[in-house]
Amino acid sequence: MPILVKRKSDRQRGHAIPIHKRAKNLVKRKNLEESGSTDQEISNHIATIKAKELAQAKLEEVEWKKKNEK
Repeated sequence: MPILVKRKSDRQRGHAIPIHKRAKNLVKRKNLEESGSTDQEISNHIATIKAKELAQAKLEEVEWKKKNEK
């Protein structure tokens, strides 16, 4: 049985969300498991990740060529 934390964050007064619930929500958002995520939003995230990886690969290729030319 998990321990429930009764303390609430002082950073966001007025919201009164228990820390364990806030942590679960942040994990869901990070893992794209948020119930409000649409297929389009998920596709956009995937496309962004792919573009970032391609850009990083290109940069590494340029750095490798630059290093081997010397």
